[in-house]
Amino acid sequence: MKEEKAVTPVVKRVKEEKADLDKKINKLKAFLNNDEKLSNIGKGQVRLLRCQLEAMEQYSDILWARLDDLEE
Repeated sequence: MKEEKAVTPVVKRVKEEKADLDKKINKLKAFLNNDEKLSNIGKGQVRLLRCQLEAMEQYSDILWARLDDLEE
């Protein structure tokens, strides 16, 4: 029972972090799908933003795996 109480704040914190990250991912995806906005920045920046999106998605997947492990 003690272990369950100790894990609960961790689970809550990871869920909040994942939710915040997923919101940022969705905003970045929307930005990258807006040709008008992309035309205002250079190709190098677009490439870097796509790399950033990939890293963010990987991080989100890791947070999901952590939650899955913590909630078993």
